[in-house]
Amino acid sequence: MHKCKGFTLTEFAAYIAPTTGYRRPPLNFIWEAGYMSNLEVHDLAVGGTLFLVNDEEPRRMLGIKPRLRRWLNPWLSVDVAPGLLLFGLKHGSGFVPSYPAFSGHVALNFGDFAALSAQLEVLPLTQRSNVNPEGREVNAFIGLRLGSYPGMAVGSAAALLAWWADGFGD
Repeated sequence: MHKCKGFTLTEFAAYIAPTTGYRRPPLNFIWEAGYMSNLEVHDLAVGGTLFLVNDEEPRRMLGIKPRLRRWLNPWLSVDVAPGLLLFGLKHGSGFVPSYPAFSGHVALNFGDFAALSAQLEVLPLTQRSNVNPEGREVNAFIGLRLGSYPGMAVGSAAALLAWWADGFGD
């Protein structure tokens, strides 16, 4: 269905989850960069990304996602991307995950520009508390992913805004 052999991925995603028993609705912002190769059979592409998660705790976590894409037509596709969070770059005053942890998504892509997406995170925590006696967080998010040039532009602006806001928090 696609004539190119491969393509790079640059995506920015914004997600929200339902309110939990102990905090406001969790927010996730995810930046992804990677590469995919189109296969000759069944309109499939395979590849992977490196991804950075910034959530409202604030925590910053880095991971990898293998990715499978099924092209439905030239402008519509579905991605499945089960991923692993490998380590945290920063953990705020909230709960600290232990690694590796699961973070994956499924997305319905509209061209290379936007996607409706669902994200699942399962974060084992380094400690239990009376607020979180299970010792883990399970969050299901829904959101919007922006790819290609919109993803780079909005993702870069969001990263600069987060960096600037983080400077005021110190």
